[in-house]
Amino acid sequence: MDDLGLVETVDRLGESIVITVARRSVGTYRYDKRLKNGDVVVCEVHVFPLEVTRQSKRWPEKEQREFKWLPLKEAAEVVQEPKLGEIIRLLARGAEHRVGSR
Repeated sequence: MDDLGLVETVDRLGESIVITVARRSVGTYRYDKRLKNGDVVVCEVHVFPLEVTRQSKRWPEKEQREFKWLPLKEAAEVVQEPKLGEIIRLLARGAEHRVGSR
């Protein structure tokens, strides 16, 4: 991963995941979020790639969340936010370029 930044072990209720987060955002997008009271707020999301080097098989919300590792191109097609999909596609193109230049 380029521009490696924070390396952190996230430990929650005895379960851990080790991640490395890039220093720079690879993109930003906005979306409207509807609150429980019906109000709508604009959220701005800054996307930072991360590399997972270890993940526990169990975590507290496992039964409440859908989780699946996907190749970047496939992930770009299944995310619900179109602009996030665009950012992931750009990452995929960059990854192909880096692998091809080695």
